[in-house]
Amino acid sequence: MSTPRAGWIGALAVVAGAALFGSLGVASRFAYDAGVEPFAFVAWRAATGATAIVVVVGALYGPRAAWANLAGSSRSARTGLLLAVFLGSALNLAMFLAFERTTIALALLGFYTYPAMVAAAAGILGRERLDAARVVALALALAGMVAVVLGGLTTTEPVRIDALGIGLGLLAACFQATFVLTSHRYATVRADLSIGAVLVGSAIISGTLTVATSGVDALVQPLGQPSVVVLL
Repeated sequence: MSTPRAGWIGALAVVAGAALFGSLGVASRFAYDAGVEPFAFVAWRAATGATAIVVVVGALYGPRAAWANLAGSSRSARTGLLLAVFLGSALNLAMFLAFERTTIALALLGFYTYPAMVAAAAGILGRERLDAARVVALALALAGMVAVVLGGLTTTEPVRIDALGIGLGLLAACFQATFVLTSHRYATVRADLSIGAVLVGSAIISGTLTVATSGVDALVQPLGQPSVVVLL
C-alpha cells in the first residue's frame, strides 16, 4: 500500500540517486587521468556494483529464492529485462565517453533532459496526463538542474565544448528515457535482482568492448594502482 511516508522515502531515494550519479563524472575524470579507459571504467563500476548486489541478495534471501524469482517470471518480463541490460549498458558507455570528451557539466546538461523525454512520452502514450501541475513541476525541476549544472562551469577549469561529447550525453538521455519507459515490462522481478542483472550485463558488455578495442591490459590496468581500485 502506498503511504505518504513511503512517498517521501521514494523521493529521497531519487534525490540521493541523482546526487550519486552526478558525482560519477568527477570520479571518472580522476580515473581517466590515472590512465583508465572509459569502457574499462564502466566495466569496473558495473562489476563492483554487481558484486555488492550479489552479496546483499545472498544475505537477504539466498540464491535459490533469487533464481526462483527470475525463473518464475514470464517470457515478456525476461525479454524486458534483457532489453534493460542493453539499455543500461548503452547509456553508461555513452555517458562515460561523453565525460571523457567534453566538460562534465555539459555532458550532464544533455543527460538530464531525459525527465522531459519521459514526461512527454508518458503523455503521448497515455500513461500519465501531462496536466498544468506536472508541467510546472517538470519546468521547475529542469530549471533547477540547468542552474546547478551551469554553476559547475564557473570554475577555473577551461570549458571543453565537444559536439560528439554533448551528442553522447543526449544519446545517453534517450537510452535512459527508454529504460524508464520500458521498466514496467519486468515489474514482477524484484528490483534488486533486475538492477543486478543490468549490472552483470553491463560488466560483460563493457569488459568485452574494452578487450576488443584496447586489449586485456587496459581492462586489468587498474589492478596495478591500489588508489585507482579504491576509487572504482
